[in-house]
Amino acid sequence: LVLSDNTATYAGGGMHNNSEGDAACTVRNCRFIHNIAGDNDKNLRSGGGLYVDDSDGYVIGCKFFENLAYKSGADIYSNSNISNCTVVAKGGGGTVSVIVDEAQKPNITFRSWGSYQFDKGAGTENDPYRIEKLEDWDTLFFNAECGLYSEGIYIRLDTDLTVTLSVGLASSDRSFKGRFDGNGHTVTVIRRGNDENVGAFGHAENATIKNLTVKGTRKGNSAIGGIVGSALNTLIENCTSDATIRASEKAGGIIGSQDCGNVVNNCISNSDIRCNNNYAGGISGYIAGENTVIRNCVFIGYVSATYYHTGGIVGYEGAATTVFNAHSFGMVPGSVAGAISGFSAEGSEYELCLYNKEYCTADENGICGAIIKTHTGNYIKISTPTCNTLWK
Repeated sequence: LVLSDNTATYAGGGMHNNSEGDAACTVRNCRFIHNIAGDNDKNLRSGGGLYVDDSDGYVIGCKFFENLAYKSGADIYSNSNISNCTVVAKGGGGTVSVIVDEAQKPNITFRSWGSYQFDKGAGTENDPYRIEKLEDWDTLFFNAECGLYSEGIYIRLDTDLTVTLSVGLASSDRSFKGRFDGNGHTVTVIRRGNDENVGAFGHAENATIKNLTVKGTRKGNSAIGGIVGSALNTLIENCTSDATIRASEKAGGIIGSQDCGNVVNNCISNSDIRCNNNYAGGISGYIAGENTVIRNCVFIGYVSATYYHTGGIVGYEGAATTVFNAHSFGMVPGSVAGAISGFSAEGSEYELCLYNKEYCTADENGICGAIIKTHTGNYIKISTPTCNTLWK
């Protein structure tokens, strides 16, 4: 959210802007996680995370995760009844400001990002940090966001969670670089918006993520994945994605977009993946770098892209990729589609791959996994394939 109206006397509200008329406003159990920016010197009553001008309203059980960068105003402006709310902010030199009606006796807890620490564990292989509640996931998010995780930190999930924060950003100092063990538990991710790098983990680098099941809905712009939005030199194994994924481009059931050196092993995708533009894959939407391996994986969901490069395993390979014992039994509609790969780079290798031709609606010459159709309508023959067709 950007506040830039230089003539306004008040504005803003990442979560709520204003209330008018006789109807009382209630904001309950909400989490606001986006950045706030503004350049309005007159904006003395701007509410960074919340603006409510309603004395009969209620704000209950909300949490505001903010990176504030406006010249004046407050994290929260409200004259409503505020109870059991938390403000967690980095901005303004680490300060948090609130303009509220003291007569309403607001109940607000203020925390800095650095105040989030794990209650249990030492981060070692034998004594990993433990995630037992939602606040522990917030701790994982904030520590990655602040670049506090060195490579090799161990974390274990000990409960099922529903979360709104994707751990790790697509920058070398703020990506997730740890060793995460889902321990057979499920993370349900609810993210809607126009963000990039969205998944249970936003961006992973030199990381390991294993034994995790993900569910929920992710909607974003680019690099949207079930497990990871984007990845570099990362191992993902023994994971299952049963997610609903909507993106403009680069969406995958396990990884949305990959750079070099990633390995996806023993994973299942039962995701519903749909891109408005290009690059949708049942396992991986887009591969940009070399030395990527996908092995022992199965896709049984639905994947489609409106224009080009839809694949049951990989949507688009920009560099040579190894696909071994990966099977596509899901729906792969579209005339520019492949049951294994939508577009294959020279030197890619496929071995022991099965697909259900009846579920792949590529046109007559779109032989999936053996000859991959390009957007020009030509066909590129790759290394001698050993893929087979599995008829229903």
